[in-house]
Amino acid sequence: MLTSEVYGQGPTLVLIHGSPGNARTWQSVGQCLADRFTIVAVNLPDYDQAGPPDEVKPRETDAVAEQVEATIKNLPGPIALAAHSYGANIALRIAIRGNIKPDRLVLFEPVTVNVLTLAGEHDLRHQTKAVFDGYINQSQKGDPLAVKTMIDFWFGVGAFEKFPEPVQSYLVSWSPRNVADVQAGFRETFTYEGLAAVDCPVRVVYGTKSPKVTRVVAETIAGATPHG
Repeated sequence: MLTSEVYGQGPTLVLIHGSPGNARTWQSVGQCLADRFTIVAVNLPDYDQAGPPDEVKPRETDAVAEQVEATIKNLPGPIALAAHSYGANIALRIAIRGNIKPDRLVLFEPVTVNVLTLAGEHDLRHQTKAVFDGYINQSQKGDPLAVKTMIDFWFGVGAFEKFPEPVQSYLVSWSPRNVADVQAGFRETFTYEGLAAVDCPVRVVYGTKSPKVTRVVAETIAGATPHG
């Protein structure tokens, strides 16, 4: 089972962080909601460590979803899931798998880029993948600032340089794990049948200043789920 931070009172709200990150990513949000919800902020595999693992092994989103399911399956219901970025991929995968039926699903900028094929947005997927293939290649060649490519794509040119030094150092040190998560995301497959089986309310959130891909991914998921 995965580790998690649990606090608050009320209905269960499971929070899943993005990559890289950990349960503390949600701390400010969780504290604001703790008077209304029992917060369960999950640490995804490896991310409860003080530092990145020495050896980064590949893994699949579906396998991580299974680990999260094992961690939350005995929590008192109803369970709401809220998740960000790659964590939103995992939350959506949990809902598609159907072993746990969330009461509702809130996805903040999921990076489920492969849903673009369902929307016929093949060029946009190709363009996005090209950016991240470059990031992966930079990282695997040992470029310590490869992660800047990823950050500036999602948050705008120059975003990485605006982060304080401790955040930059964290992102650099954890980028090999993030690369593996990015690769897992691009191996995911989606079908309209799978998304149509998600029968809870689904809210997908994207930022108006985020790249176009975030909007198209959000609209595709919201349009393909019955209560999106």
